[in-house]
Amino acid sequence: MSWKVSNGGECVQIGQDPVLLGNKEAYTIVTKNLFVNCNAEAEVGSNKSSRNKYLKNYFKNCSGEMVMRGGHDCLIDSNVFEDNRGGIRINGTGHKITNNEISGAQTAIRLMYGMAKGKEERGFYIAASNCYVKNNTIKNTRTGILVGDSKDADFTGNFDPSKYPSGFIQNVPPFNNQVDDNTFVQVSQKVLIQ
Repeated sequence: MSWKVSNGGECVQIGQDPVLLGNKEAYTIVTKNLFVNCNAEAEVGSNKSSRNKYLKNYFKNCSGEMVMRGGHDCLIDSNVFEDNRGGIRINGTGHKITNNEISGAQTAIRLMYGMAKGKEERGFYIAASNCYVKNNTIKNTRTGILVGDSKDADFTGNFDPSKYPSGFIQNVPPFNNQVDDNTFVQVSQKVLIQ
């Protein structure tokens, strides 16, 4: 069965409004779940609040990614991703992405551009900053870790600026991120900075 719309088909979503409620601290733990053949939309898991943990989950043959869409200070640790379109997509600040195993994705980990930065500014997307990417194992991917995806992406017409006080262009680059001690096996581009 296919999902009839392009949004709203997440398997797990923690928080609802990433712009206005992204700083709300949910302290939710998502652990030991199996996500297999999840193809409703680009976000299999969608984080839209702060201080959550995603631990020891298994993703297989999914068309989407585990996405830090909004919020800050989350832990993504010891998850396994096999043969999905993507792995982990990061917006927001202070996330820790550690000890994950990602194989067979086009890009394993993406640190994204945003319309704003930090916890105090509002933006439809917040640039990835002060994130820690360490001890992940990445195999059989085209790009291992991409720092600076979606530069200058234009979201004009995609949201109401009276509700979401934000610019429309993703022109704030990721900054102050630490990428250490990751293992790459058969990866064409280990770390790509755009």
